[in-house]
Amino acid sequence: SIRSGTSEKTSSGDLTIGSPNAGDVASSISGAITLSTGEGGSTSGNSGGITLSTGLSSSNAGGITLTVGSSSGDGGAVSINGGVSTGGVGGNVALVGGQATSTGNKNGGDIKLTSGESSKTSSGKIELVTADGADDTPAPTPGGVSGLIMLSTGKATDGNSGAVLIA
Repeated sequence: SIRSGTSEKTSSGDLTIGSPNAGDVASSISGAITLSTGEGGSTSGNSGGITLSTGLSSSNAGGITLTVGSSSGDGGAVSINGGVSTGGVGGNVALVGGQATSTGNKNGGDIKLTSGESSKTSSGKIELVTADGADDTPAPTPGGVSGLIMLSTGKATDGNSGAVLIA
């Protein structure tokens, strides 16, 4: 366990994990940081999970930001992938806005997908794509259909429910 110091009066200490800058040689690469858990037991053990979370707050909770550094070449990608399964269902990926539970008529958190802008040419695209259904070979595999794309809004308890706008 690695922890920063505690304080009974003011803020607790920061904790920074990082690799140092690369050297001055043109092809130098700064060190990578890997967070991983070990494999589960050989017959039925689960591997451990990784949780990134901020603490509770009586004011504003801290955020979590994943950012790729700037580059004079291509920008780095951010990928979030559900788990691969060889004997069950593949892992889901869920993006869920924060829930507002106060009594002060506050909205829940938004989810916004925005493509990258370009100062010289076109902005990036946003694709919603389902994977192909399973192939029907080898027999007697029945094959499968591709997944559904569904756009829907929630139920309203006061006024109209939200609209789906395609412009």
